[in-house]
Amino acid sequence: MTRTSLNTEPSARARPGVDRSGVANHHRLSQRRLAALYGPIHEELARFEEILRAELRSDYPVVDELVKHGFRLGGKRLRPALLLLSAQ
Repeated sequence: MTRTSLNTEPSARARPGVDRSGVANHHRLSQRRLAALYGPIHEELARFEEILRAELRSDYPVVDELVKHGFRLGGKRLRPALLLLSAQ
């Protein structure tokens, strides 16, 4: 007996002829908006990232690799950015 996937629809990346430029344009626009939002706190946010990177180190290689991966995801910047922006 073979196991089949319930989702038989191929992803948009796998489909030839699917235009993903709209997704790329939206991503670039979002990046520009974030850069404009973070502009006034750029230096403070950079300092926060230095501190966060230093604090999120581990002597255990597996844990250290997991923490580095989580740091690269970028979701750890919103609350500090909001705090820094509200303090201005």
